[in-house]
Amino acid sequence: MESLSEFIKLNRLEKGLSKRKLAEAAGISHTEIHRLETGERRSPSPVVLTSIARALDLNVIQILAAANYLDSDSIDYDSICFLDIYNRLSEEEKLDVQKYIDFIKSKR
Repeated sequence: MESLSEFIKLNRLEKGLSKRKLAEAAGISHTEIHRLETGERRSPSPVVLTSIARALDLNVIQILAAANYLDSDSIDYDSICFLDIYNRLSEEEKLDVQKYIDFIKSKR
């Protein structure tokens, strides 16, 4: 897999975004994007990486793996994909999901 800096830059360019546009969409500074893409910033927080992944419309696992936060041999992809989808829900939708889970559990 390519380095984190290459991963971010390639995905940004694929989406046709400038560094400033990506930074704006991710809610971080364009300087931070520049530092990440040049490799100057080597260990960004998972929160920053999650913001970038969402701005690039990527699964969070992809960027966390590129940053070496995940050991690819021990990844539970189903759980991570579920959490990524769940985190994109509104608070009302999350409550609906919880109600449904409670309903399913009550049928045991």
